[in-house]
Amino acid sequence: MIKKIIKNINTQSNIKLISPIDEIKLALKSDILYNIIHTYKSKDSIEKYVQKLLLAKESNVMDIILDNYFNNLLNSIYFIIGNPFSIDSKIFDIIYQNRHLISNIPSLITNNYDIFIYNEEYTYISDSIKKKLHQFYNYNCILRWYNTVIPKKLDKKSYFKMSSLSIQQKKDKWDKYNLIWDEYISACIVMKKYIKKLLVFYKPLKIKSVGCSILDKKYYLYQIESYLGLKVDINKLEKWALHDLNRLINQMKTYLKIVYPNINLNNNFKTLLNKLSQDNNNKFKSKNELIQLYTNIINKYKKIYVDILKFSEYDNVNLVIFDNKSLGGGYYYLNNFYLNINNYQKMYKHTVESLVLHETIPGHHLQINNMLNTKNKYNLLFGYFNSSTIGFIEGWGLFSEKLGFQQTALDKIGQLEYEIYRTLRIIIDIGIHYHGKSPDEMSDFMEQHLTMSRTEIENEIYRYVCTPGQAIAYKVGDHIFHKILQKNNITDVLDPNAIQLYKQLIKNGPKPLKFICKDYNITSLFDI
Repeated sequence: MIKKIIKNINTQSNIKLISPIDEIKLALKSDILYNIIHTYKSKDSIEKYVQKLLLAKESNVMDIILDNYFNNLLNSIYFIIGNPFSIDSKIFDIIYQNRHLISNIPSLITNNYDIFIYNEEYTYISDSIKKKLHQFYNYNCILRWYNTVIPKKLDKKSYFKMSSLSIQQKKDKWDKYNLIWDEYISACIVMKKYIKKLLVFYKPLKIKSVGCSILDKKYYLYQIESYLGLKVDINKLEKWALHDLNRLINQMKTYLKIVYPNINLNNNFKTLLNKLSQDNNNKFKSKNELIQLYTNIINKYKKIYVDILKFSEYDNVNLVIFDNKSLGGGYYYLNNFYLNINNYQKMYKHTVESLVLHETIPGHHLQINNMLNTKNKYNLLFGYFNSSTIGFIEGWGLFSEKLGFQQTALDKIGQLEYEIYRTLRIIIDIGIHYHGKSPDEMSDFMEQHLTMSRTEIENEIYRYVCTPGQAIAYKVGDHIFHKILQKNNITDVLDPNAIQLYKQLIKNGPKPLKFICKDYNITSLFDI
């Protein structure tokens, strides 16, 4: 199926070169794409399952909703051109060659939002749902988009300093960057004018509860399956997550007592966590100290997993340091672990091991690096339609945080803090999209369990509003990897037999969790 799509829509056949340009091409030729998916007769169970998800009636509605401030094609372009380290990449060159396509993005998005405002006659959406679609968002959500749709241009000096190209090559690249930027910012300006109209439409509407609960619960259940590649019993999942949150909090208290013997465990949980941010020994004295610690931990796990345990790594992982207040904190993309040190005063030592394990080795880098460099008949399919593998990919990232060697009690606190965070995501995502709780209610709940500021928490909450089900994927995928160990009577995540299982999982590539469960005969998931 994917070969037919590539041939008919002229998208990339090299998985390493799939870019936002391919997303635009697929959107511009959505009729051709739909026809291929609808008419293709597959005999493969995984391919048929992906087809079923893509052709579901719920998909028609969710595809409209998922164009938003957090997730849209303009953001996909900016992910590349907003990063000085991407300018020297082949992906950047592809965007340059196809930059004229960028101007199509605003109309692709606004066509969807016109359904919200004008309830136009779209036969594939019922009138009852069309009347409710606009209630998926509220004024605050649209305002966030309005305030962020036009980002800052890259600084020429920072690119020239970073790049290893010759001076003339840098100048040539920068000239190309400016041409792309002109196309991109023009599209952003068009989009901002349209969002201003949305604000006028939304301002008089008093919508407190937002998300899938406004529409119908079946849309949320579909969206969870589309990210996990697995159907779940939502009530069992929520009950299990609440139970697991209490387990993790008790574990966290145990380790806090080890690190801080005089701590009063009778204090509320947020007060206990504040001990970490108040501990000067847990803070970095300089940016150089931070960079050195991250470098050391990356080298530590490369030696353990690649050199000693013989996991396959086809390209080295690179630590890319940048200092930009308008970009995210830490993320992985194509062999690079990008670490933003702009706010280094609020970055803490206890989280370093977990972040390295998640983003690099044995986490995202090893898993994605293997996917891009091994022959697997599903790799190209999921290079394009990766939604149903998010549970595998992010589940593996979270699970990897537990695969540290020679760790301190403080490192363990970092791992537990991140896991509590991912468990909260399940509870909050279900609260918003299934029970109809408001963003304010969910912010209050989240604030009780994390040291994050209210602003950071509200940003997270609106991320969950915009991408229903995605936040659940981390913890559910992680849980299934634990189930695999249980099925093999393995209790220690670092058992030699477990290590062999991990190698096989990575080698086989990401799949919808339904098929991972089938491979390992996992039938019961969320029993307490």
